[in-house]
Amino acid sequence: MKRIERFGVKFEADETPFFQMEQDERIRFGMEVFENCNTKLLTDILKGLFDRKERIDCSFIIGYTYKNKRFREKIRLGDFLKINNWKETVIKNPNEEGAVIYATVKNVKKEEIYKYCKAVSHGCIGVYIAFYNDSFLAYVSTDVLDIMSDNVEFIQQLKEQYANVFDKYYEEDGGMFH
Repeated sequence: MKRIERFGVKFEADETPFFQMEQDERIRFGMEVFENCNTKLLTDILKGLFDRKERIDCSFIIGYTYKNKRFREKIRLGDFLKINNWKETVIKNPNEEGAVIYATVKNVKKEEIYKYCKAVSHGCIGVYIAFYNDSFLAYVSTDVLDIMSDNVEFIQQLKEQYANVFDKYYEEDGGMFH
């Protein structure tokens, strides 16, 4: 999970990475824009992020501990990703008796990311997960696909290219701030 910190976010923080980034470093898509077989849009967006010669990793929650007992999440990521090994990171909550267990998998294939995102957009239960390379971080949930980068020019290009479909609720010139 060290590699994810290059974006200036703490994956284990109470708020998602989207809210830890500045507005010009992020773009959000509601998962509903990929429903009804609109998978070409999803493919185009993911190609723009991950069609590079950069290693792709992913990090996600795999379970919890409470009073020295371990509880696993039923995440079924093996249906989408080839997981040979992973590195676990345990983050203890100083105010409680428990901890959250995160896993990081290296060398995820871009096709696996697409397969996972497509399944989530069609109602498959998602997990707290982020895919990232050295340039971009994509947080995926059942509600949103958030893309973050310190390359503000690229994020601006995405906002212009997908102006009709990206979620403007947290933009200063749209939704919540208007």
